[in-house]
Amino acid sequence: EDKRMRPLRLRKKIYEFFTAPITKFWADSIAYILFLLMFTYTVLVKMDLTPSWPEIYSICYILTFLCEKIREIITSEPVAIRHKFSVWAWNMWNTYDAGFIIFFLVGLTLRLRASSMDVGRVIYCVDIIYWYLRILNILGVNKYLGPLVTMMGKMVKNMIYFVVLLLVVLMSFGVARQAILYPDEDASWSLIREVF
Repeated sequence: EDKRMRPLRLRKKIYEFFTAPITKFWADSIAYILFLLMFTYTVLVKMDLTPSWPEIYSICYILTFLCEKIREIITSEPVAIRHKFSVWAWNMWNTYDAGFIIFFLVGLTLRLRASSMDVGRVIYCVDIIYWYLRILNILGVNKYLGPLVTMMGKMVKNMIYFVVLLLVVLMSFGVARQAILYPDEDASWSLIREVF
């Protein structure tokens, strides 16, 4: 019996389009880029005591992201909360996300007070570094950039050993140079900077 495939109705087409994994991925990626643009604008321009619209968007995005992380923990496989959390925290990006969400919220709390607004702004500035680095997680699914991101991660781990060796050489010659050129220096924290 020959069954002909009937075309999908418009409503079903729209549903299938918006529930497709590729659509979700691109929607998430575009929303993330928009968040980065808004957060970048927030940290680059003068900050008033009342949050600007780009900052409000950034706050809403982070709070929504926090809700998503909580949902991920709750819907994970294990039954016990402790096991759910340990399964969720096994992925390093989840752990970093949680830490930098908390860091953002601390910055927001300090930023909303006039006495500590500058400290909150500095926390925002440090926090945005992570959110830019998180693009590496998105790029990991790209067939061209994904392997490069993985290789870069392994390379950084191996490079730490070379940095330690370089630091030993720099410290030894830096201390000797500083001691010979400036033998009568008083004790201060700036001496550490002068060694390098």
